[in-house]
Amino acid sequence: MFSATKNIDMLKRELDVQARLLEFAPFHLIKTRSRLAPETDAEAISFSILVGSIRGTTTKSPTKAMITMSSPTAPITVKHNVWAQLYPVTQPGGHVEVHFHAYEPDDSYAYKVDPKNICARLSQRAKAYNSPGRSSTAKLTALSQYYFLRKLAESGSAADVKKLHFGVPVKRTFMEDLKAVCREFEE
Repeated sequence: MFSATKNIDMLKRELDVQARLLEFAPFHLIKTRSRLAPETDAEAISFSILVGSIRGTTTKSPTKAMITMSSPTAPITVKHNVWAQLYPVTQPGGHVEVHFHAYEPDDSYAYKVDPKNICARLSQRAKAYNSPGRSSTAKLTALSQYYFLRKLAESGSAADVKKLHFGVPVKRTFMEDLKAVCREFEE
Protein backbone atom coordinates (compact mmCIF):
# COMPACT_ATOMS: atom_id res chain seq x y z
CA MET A 1 0.00 0.00 0.00
CA PHE A 2 1.21 3.49 -0.89
CA SER A 3 1.25 6.45 1.41
CA ALA A 4 1.43 10.11 0.47
CA THR A 5 4.78 10.38 2.25
CA LYS A 6 6.21 7.50 0.21
CA ASN A 7 4.79 9.10 -2.92
CA ILE A 8 6.50 12.43 -2.16
CA ASP A 9 9.77 10.62 -1.40
CA MET A 10 9.51 8.84 -4.76
CA LEU A 11 8.83 12.16 -6.50
CA LYS A 12 11.89 13.73 -4.85
CA ARG A 13 14.08 10.75 -5.88
CA GLU A 14 12.90 11.06 -9.47
CA LEU A 15 13.52 14.81 -9.48
CA ASP A 16 16.97 14.23 -7.98
CA VAL A 17 18.84 17.56 -7.56
CA GLN A 18 15.85 19.47 -8.94
CA ALA A 19 13.72 18.36 -5.96
CA ARG A 20 14.79 21.62 -4.27
CA LEU A 21 12.34 23.39 -6.61
CA LEU A 22 9.43 21.93 -4.60
CA GLU A 23 10.36 24.26 -1.75
CA PHE A 24 9.20 27.22 -3.86
CA ALA A 25 5.60 26.00 -4.22
CA PRO A 26 3.73 27.97 -1.53
CA PHE A 27 2.06 24.98 0.11
CA HIS A 28 1.59 26.95 3.33
CA LEU A 29 -0.88 29.20 1.47
CA ILE A 30 -3.33 26.50 0.37
CA LYS A 31 -6.89 26.76 1.59
CA THR A 32 -8.73 23.48 2.08
CA ARG A 33 -12.19 22.43 3.13
CA SER A 34 -14.23 19.27 3.34
CA ARG A 35 -15.31 18.11 -0.07
CA LEU A 36 -18.59 19.59 -1.22
CA ALA A 37 -18.56 18.00 -4.66
CA PRO A 38 -21.62 16.02 -5.70
CA GLU A 39 -22.21 12.88 -3.65
CA THR A 40 -21.56 10.79 -6.75
CA ASP A 41 -17.89 11.70 -6.30
CA ALA A 42 -17.41 9.36 -3.33
CA GLU A 43 -14.17 8.02 -4.85
CA ALA A 44 -12.56 11.46 -4.53
CA ILE A 45 -10.30 12.51 -1.65
CA SER A 46 -12.33 13.93 1.26
CA PHE A 47 -11.14 17.53 0.94
CA SER A 48 -10.88 20.18 -1.76
CA ILE A 49 -8.28 22.87 -2.42
CA LEU A 50 -9.24 26.41 -3.45
CA VAL A 51 -7.85 27.26 -6.89
CA GLY A 52 -9.44 30.65 -7.44
CA SER A 53 -12.66 32.17 -8.70
CA ILE A 54 -14.62 32.59 -11.91
CA ARG A 55 -17.13 35.28 -12.71
CA GLY A 56 -20.36 33.81 -13.96
CA THR A 57 -24.10 34.04 -13.83
CA THR A 58 -25.79 32.50 -10.86
CA THR A 59 -27.78 29.31 -11.15
CA LYS A 60 -29.83 30.41 -8.14
CA SER A 61 -32.95 32.55 -8.01
CA PRO A 62 -31.87 36.15 -7.49
CA THR A 63 -32.14 37.52 -3.98
CA LYS A 64 -33.64 40.92 -3.27
CA ALA A 65 -30.13 42.33 -2.71
CA MET A 66 -28.97 41.01 -6.10
CA ILE A 67 -31.91 42.58 -7.92
CA THR A 68 -31.33 46.01 -6.38
CA MET A 69 -27.67 45.83 -7.43
CA SER A 70 -28.53 45.34 -11.11
CA SER A 71 -31.38 45.52 -13.54
CA PRO A 72 -34.17 43.01 -12.76
CA THR A 73 -33.97 41.65 -16.32
CA ALA A 74 -30.17 41.43 -16.57
CA PRO A 75 -28.37 38.18 -15.72
CA ILE A 76 -26.94 38.25 -12.20
CA THR A 77 -23.14 37.98 -12.19
CA VAL A 78 -21.51 36.38 -9.15
CA LYS A 79 -18.11 35.07 -8.14
CA HIS A 80 -17.99 31.26 -8.19
CA ASN A 81 -15.17 29.82 -6.10
CA VAL A 82 -13.37 27.00 -7.89
CA TRP A 83 -12.11 24.05 -5.84
CA ALA A 84 -9.81 21.27 -7.03
CA GLN A 85 -10.74 17.70 -6.24
CA LEU A 86 -8.36 14.72 -6.48
CA TYR A 87 -9.54 11.38 -7.83
CA PRO A 88 -6.86 8.78 -7.02
CA VAL A 89 -5.83 5.85 -9.17
CA THR A 90 -8.32 3.00 -8.70
CA GLN A 91 -6.45 0.20 -10.48
CA PRO A 92 -2.86 -0.69 -11.34
CA GLY A 93 -1.65 1.32 -14.33
CA GLY A 94 -4.49 3.83 -13.97
CA HIS A 95 -4.09 7.56 -13.79
CA VAL A 96 -4.95 10.20 -11.23
CA GLU A 97 -7.42 12.95 -12.13
CA VAL A 98 -7.95 16.46 -10.85
CA HIS A 99 -11.40 17.95 -11.41
CA PHE A 100 -12.37 21.56 -10.86
CA HIS A 101 -15.78 22.37 -9.39
CA ALA A 102 -17.43 25.79 -9.16
CA TYR A 103 -19.66 26.75 -6.24
CA GLU A 104 -22.21 29.50 -5.71
CA PRO A 105 -21.48 32.17 -3.07
CA ASP A 106 -23.66 30.16 -0.63
CA ASP A 107 -21.41 27.08 -1.22
CA SER A 108 -24.03 25.17 -3.18
CA TYR A 109 -22.72 23.27 -6.19
CA ALA A 110 -22.85 25.21 -9.47
CA TYR A 111 -21.04 23.17 -12.15
CA LYS A 112 -17.91 21.26 -13.14
CA VAL A 113 -15.36 23.52 -14.84
CA ASP A 114 -13.95 22.31 -18.15
CA PRO A 115 -10.21 21.84 -17.49
CA LYS A 116 -9.33 22.82 -21.06
CA ASN A 117 -10.23 26.44 -20.48
CA ILE A 118 -9.96 26.81 -16.71
CA CYS A 119 -6.91 29.08 -16.85
CA ALA A 120 -8.63 31.47 -19.24
CA ARG A 121 -11.78 31.50 -17.11
CA LEU A 122 -10.14 32.09 -13.72
CA SER A 123 -10.66 35.76 -12.91
CA GLN A 124 -8.58 35.42 -9.76
CA ARG A 125 -6.16 32.72 -8.62
CA ALA A 126 -5.85 31.67 -4.99
CA LYS A 127 -2.55 32.71 -3.35
CA ALA A 128 -1.14 29.16 -3.49
CA TYR A 129 -1.70 29.14 -7.28
CA ASN A 130 -0.71 32.72 -8.05
CA SER A 131 2.59 32.06 -9.84
CA PRO A 132 4.02 34.96 -11.82
CA GLY A 133 4.29 32.86 -15.00
CA ARG A 134 1.74 32.08 -17.65
CA SER A 135 -0.72 29.52 -16.34
CA SER A 136 -1.68 26.33 -18.12
CA THR A 137 -4.01 23.47 -17.30
CA ALA A 138 -1.06 21.07 -17.11
CA LYS A 139 0.82 23.21 -14.57
CA LEU A 140 -2.36 23.87 -12.57
CA THR A 141 -3.11 20.15 -12.45
CA ALA A 142 0.46 19.16 -11.51
CA LEU A 143 0.57 21.75 -8.73
CA SER A 144 -2.82 20.54 -7.46
CA GLN A 145 -1.62 16.93 -7.39
CA TYR A 146 1.48 17.97 -5.44
CA TYR A 147 -0.56 20.02 -2.95
CA PHE A 148 -2.92 17.08 -2.40
CA LEU A 149 0.02 14.76 -1.76
CA ARG A 150 1.59 17.20 0.70
CA LYS A 151 -1.69 17.71 2.55
CA LEU A 152 -2.36 13.96 2.67
CA ALA A 153 1.16 13.35 4.01
CA GLU A 154 0.58 16.00 6.66
CA SER A 155 -2.90 15.05 7.81
CA GLY A 156 -4.58 12.42 5.66
CA SER A 157 -7.58 10.54 7.02
CA ALA A 158 -7.59 6.75 7.15
CA ALA A 159 -10.22 6.67 4.40
CA ASP A 160 -8.09 8.90 2.15
CA VAL A 161 -4.99 6.81 2.82
CA LYS A 162 -6.96 3.76 1.70
CA LYS A 163 -7.98 5.56 -1.51
CA LEU A 164 -4.29 6.22 -2.28
CA HIS A 165 -3.70 2.48 -2.50
CA PHE A 166 -1.91 2.82 -5.86
CA GLY A 167 -0.33 6.22 -5.18
CA VAL A 168 -0.03 9.12 -7.59
CA PRO A 169 2.00 8.04 -10.63
CA VAL A 170 5.21 10.03 -10.98
CA LYS A 171 5.31 10.40 -14.75
CA ARG A 172 7.69 12.56 -16.76
CA THR A 173 5.00 15.06 -17.85
CA PHE A 174 3.81 15.51 -14.25
CA MET A 175 7.38 16.18 -13.10
CA GLU A 176 8.11 18.59 -15.97
CA ASP A 177 4.92 20.59 -15.37
CA LEU A 178 5.54 20.69 -11.62
CA LYS A 179 9.16 21.82 -12.10
CA ALA A 180 8.01 24.54 -14.53
CA VAL A 181 5.49 26.05 -12.11
CA CYS A 182 7.91 25.78 -9.17
CA ARG A 183 10.55 27.65 -11.19
CA GLU A 184 8.00 30.42 -11.72
CA PHE A 185 7.46 30.70 -7.97
CA GLU A 186 11.24 30.78 -7.51
CA GLU A 187 11.59 33.92 -9.64
